Amino acid sequence: MIESDLQTCTDINECVEDGQNKCLGDATCINTEGSFLCECPDGKQLENDGRTCSECDNYHYGRNCQYTCSCLNGVCDKRTGCVCDPGWAGTFCDIDIDECSTEQVVCQMENSVCVNILGSAICSCEIGYQNNSGVCQDIDECDAVKAQ
Repeated sequence: MIESDLQTCTDINECVEDGQNKCLGDATCINTEGSFLCECPDGKQLENDGRTCSECDNYHYGRNCQYTCSCLNGVCDKRTGCVCDPGWAGTFCDIDIDECSTEQVVCQMENSVCVNILGSAICSCEIGYQNNSGVCQDIDECDAVKAQ
């Protein structure tokens, strides 16, 4: 815009001028000297028209979908990345959580022990005991030898 002295140019803020803000939908207008840019929120990327935002695909996330999501045991959140399934951790949801050592699983059954398995944990009877309707009962090894 030319000022009243007919020699000084002043930048027009296209983002606040009606009819000049060409950013569409949830794109944010950013004024630049002599022009403007459209910017998308996290989880979206700017289309080739430079004005429209579209969601990241299932394998990318973040600002302009610039980060790759490779979630082995989880799903990709388009804004923040991998959201791990229960029992898993890490950037790629590839680290098994030991629910026994973190006491997320505590065995209540007498003579039982917590056993970590991939993505979870189970309670198992200690050696020398067997599960009989939810109760760990002592195995009579002498009786087992007699039966042979």
